[in-house]
Amino acid sequence: LRLSARSKCQTRWRSERGGRVDWSDVCVALEDLVDRGRLAGAMRRLAERLEDAPRLMRDLGVDPSVVGDRERPIANVARELAEVEG
Repeated sequence: LRLSARSKCQTRWRSERGGRVDWSDVCVALEDLVDRGRLAGAMRRLAERLEDAPRLMRDLGVDPSVVGDRERPIANVARELAEVEG
């Protein structure tokens, strides 16, 4: 497998670049490897935990500018995960 220099440097989720990840499609793509219902349930539970991440970051002393920068993307991913079907 050969990777271009660009792909090696890619570390951002599509949702952070303005796109939206369809996590239900991810579940479908992985259903040969893991039970779709279990994976979808795990994603929805993760959404509940992510909703609290900005508060946890503040409580742990993360720089307010970092929390501010990440708060909306975290909320977006949490919302997307909460909508997973399966």
